[in-house]
Amino acid sequence: NNANAGDIIKISPETWLVLASAEALHRLSFGLFDVAAPTRNSTETPEIRRPFNLLPDNKIELNRQVTLTLGGIAKGYAVDKAVQLLRRAGATSAIVNAGGDIRCFGETIFHIHVRDPLSRQSDARIIQLKNQAMSIASAHHGFTSLINPRTGKKIADQGACIAIAGVAMLSDVLTKVVAL
Repeated sequence: NNANAGDIIKISPETWLVLASAEALHRLSFGLFDVAAPTRNSTETPEIRRPFNLLPDNKIELNRQVTLTLGGIAKGYAVDKAVQLLRRAGATSAIVNAGGDIRCFGETIFHIHVRDPLSRQSDARIIQLKNQAMSIASAHHGFTSLINPRTGKKIADQGACIAIAGVAMLSDVLTKVVAL
């Protein structure tokens, strides 16, 4: 967006919740998880002054121009919302799989087959999930979009990272933190 430093922007309640969660996880990961894309022209370090402040009533105030990227957390949030809707609709057991971000609930034990992305073998590991979320982040064939927020550089291909947590938004974030 074309907002400038000092601008106050109204956002949806869902986006505000995701940003609030992202900021909490930024602090808990000592800055390894960051939705603020690195800027080349910034003289401030992210740890000193965050690029935005969360305000009441679903608003944010920009401290500087910033590009926010929610790719490391939003899909997990969407999976959690899908589970919430399924439960509201009366489902007692289900699995939601959004291509690498999975969450299941109920009494069923789900068997998830996971292959090593760097191996040509077709053997898969089987992970059992019950009332849990699992996310997988992998860098196929030397490509990754994961950027180290401390250096501003893409990380090297290190295979795959798997994280298991109670909710998909957290497992989604943890795969990025583990990869760094």
